[in-house]
Amino acid sequence: VAQLEAELAWRRTPTCCPTPQQQKPQWPTITPTGLLQADVAWFDQDDANRQTVGDIENGAAIRRGRIGALGQVAANVAYRLEFEFSTGNGNPLFLDTFVDVQQLPFGTFRGGHWIQPIGFNAQTPIRFTTFMERSLLQALVPFRETGMGVYNSFWDQRATYQATAFRAPTDQLGGNVGDSGGFGGAGRMTYLLVDQCDGRRLLHVGSSLGVIDRVAIPQAFPPPQEHN
Repeated sequence: VAQLEAELAWRRTPTCCPTPQQQKPQWPTITPTGLLQADVAWFDQDDANRQTVGDIENGAAIRRGRIGALGQVAANVAYRLEFEFSTGNGNPLFLDTFVDVQQLPFGTFRGGHWIQPIGFNAQTPIRFTTFMERSLLQALVPFRETGMGVYNSFWDQRATYQATAFRAPTDQLGGNVGDSGGFGGAGRMTYLLVDQCDGRRLLHVGSSLGVIDRVAIPQAFPPPQEHN
């Protein structure tokens, strides 16, 4: 009986090691993004207004139609890709297309094509602007350009800094090859002076500065349609 039990136990023993359960790769991560904004307008004019400004036509258009993705390719490497398709010429427009290397001693290093740190108007995402379009002052400064930069926050995240160097002007695909453009730089610092009542009372101040090659100035600032 003991010999039979031993033989049965040997037969029940697995003849190979169990396959270890494979872990799902942690990277890369992909989060799809998108934006759709449609403009529709109807106008009614009297004769005096029509004689002054001319005939204002009714219309409808897709003002912004975007597809993108963001995520991580490593614990300290993030990316963002975003493209605009309502350009009117059949070609996509490169918007925020950059890579961030995070957790560096000085903060985060960024390379690619993104909004340069000049002013306050451009730093507000179009999803959160008060009006349909950005301020007209936006046409006076560089917007999205191709370059590199660093940024970080300090003093318990009450203060921030950004510094960039970029090529200008860049075209619809974020490029500029030749002698028709120049180089520029930009910097921005902010500080949160007052933060009370769980963020309901805030006083936020900042300053920015941009310097651009004179060769690029006549072409550096794209038309309003590209100020997205």
